[in-house]
Amino acid sequence: MKRRDLLRQAGALSALATLPGAYAVKAFAQSSFPSGSIALIVPYPPGGTADAQARAIADFLTTQFSHPTIVENVEGASGIVANRRVHALPPDGQTLILQTSSAMIVVPQLSGEAYEPRELLRPVANVYNHPIAIITGKNSPYKTIQDVIDDAKKRPGEIKFASPGVNSMYHMAGEILNKKADIQLLHVPYKGAAQYTVDLIAGRIELAIGTLATAMTNSEVRPLLVGTPKRSTVNPDVQTAVEAGFPELVLPSESGVFTHVDTPDESVQLLSDAVGKMMSDENAKAALADLKLEFNFLDHKQFAEALEREHAMISQLISETGMKRS
Repeated sequence: MKRRDLLRQAGALSALATLPGAYAVKAFAQSSFPSGSIALIVPYPPGGTADAQARAIADFLTTQFSHPTIVENVEGASGIVANRRVHALPPDGQTLILQTSSAMIVVPQLSGEAYEPRELLRPVANVYNHPIAIITGKNSPYKTIQDVIDDAKKRPGEIKFASPGVNSMYHMAGEILNKKADIQLLHVPYKGAAQYTVDLIAGRIELAIGTLATAMTNSEVRPLLVGTPKRSTVNPDVQTAVEAGFPELVLPSESGVFTHVDTPDESVQLLSDAVGKMMSDENAKAALADLKLEFNFLDHKQFAEALEREHAMISQLISETGMKRS
């Protein structure tokens, strides 16, 4: 390298070192990471709440880096297809996935094949919580979860509940309710919330178990119960699982960003810091508030620790409900 090039490079590094911390991090990120566009994969079809959430995150990340973040929908097998897609690509931090605690710690414990997503992906940051909700149509005769239980005892096996996938957190929630209330709701799996909402509104299914965000963003459905210990700030009128006598339905509810398990620490830290800035960005907060979400930022270390704790909790619940690998 010529002497003048060395001097130019040294001068650039010196200038970077004089910048305030936040600006220095952003300047470094823009100059060396990412080297191209970022892909944010969503393991559900377009049109659902997960897709809308991903697009809000992608829009914000585009403002943080010198290259855009582009959403890509890769559905199938309760997130397994999407997780493997990320792992098959280079571990450069430029392929991300918006994934739930359900896909990371419930599905692998119930999948019929050997599969451990924690060996494929590493946490970047949790963005928000999406507690489970038991949902019915706006014109449904059910006004409370007790109405459902009373009817189910009269008609065992006849009342259907939808979920966005076999062996998902939402499927598990239905089986927990079956076990604890001594009823027999019939599980009907769908590929995502957009699909089951259509049937719920039409009355082809009586119930769905999804997220509170799904229930709050469609005026044609309404939640009967939310899986939180306290009333949600999004809709404080909805009865909680604890109030209804089913504390077991307070299930892990993180929804965050992951990347390839072998992504370098420096890139993961930059991504985690970038996501964290959403918490103080008014446009990002407004976008997710419109989706009826509650922010719950966890950095990559905190997120990893939370998932490990919850993995053990889910193992115990699987044992108690008698759910089997399939």
